[in-house]
Amino acid sequence: MKLLSLSSSYKLSLGLLSALALVTLSACDELNAPFNDRGTDLNQSPSPAASPAASPAASPAASPAVAASPAGSPTASPAATGTIAAVVSGNPEFSTLTAALTAAGLTDALAQPGTFTVFAPTNAAFSALPPEALQALLRPENKAILTQILTYHVVPQKITAAQITSVDVPTLEGTPLKLRVDGGVKINDATVAQADLMASNGVVHAINQVILPPSFDPAQLK
Repeated sequence: MKLLSLSSSYKLSLGLLSALALVTLSACDELNAPFNDRGTDLNQSPSPAASPAASPAASPAASPAVAASPAGSPTASPAATGTIAAVVSGNPEFSTLTAALTAAGLTDALAQPGTFTVFAPTNAAFSALPPEALQALLRPENKAILTQILTYHVVPQKITAAQITSVDVPTLEGTPLKLRVDGGVKINDATVAQADLMASNGVVHAINQVILPPSFDPAQLK
């Protein structure tokens, strides 16, 4: 009887150890599960369906940029495929900007891997410039000045509508842009008309004015 009791105890101990091992392995599997199964990785861009800025149905309260006044309210757009260069060239509202980027030799730069935000003037924004000034900017002899103006519209980081606050941000031109959220989204004196045109290497926001850097001198145009 004593040997039988010891054998039973031994089997019971083995059973408990096996159960404990199974529980431990289950807990380890849970801890080793992908981070996105348990939360949101803030180092990754949100998917269009989950991003308030990228969703046309997002509530105004969720995005400072979308919560603009009716007169100048930017509208968020669905995610787009392709690089910034492809997004701009594929949108008929940016045909003048596309011509300017080509003249400045910046198209390839905006097709490269990276992280950029482009505040893109629409055709109407370019039309507000004096016709002679626009024609002069597109001449080969004024390429350096055109490049200066266009790079003033490019920020070397990705800023979605939901991330825009009242702050100064650096540009590729070297002079900061002043972003403001006050009854609308302002980039210096320009207004964001359409937000979050997503690209593989950043984001494009349509604006209603061409932004001129403080150092720009129209007298320099040839």
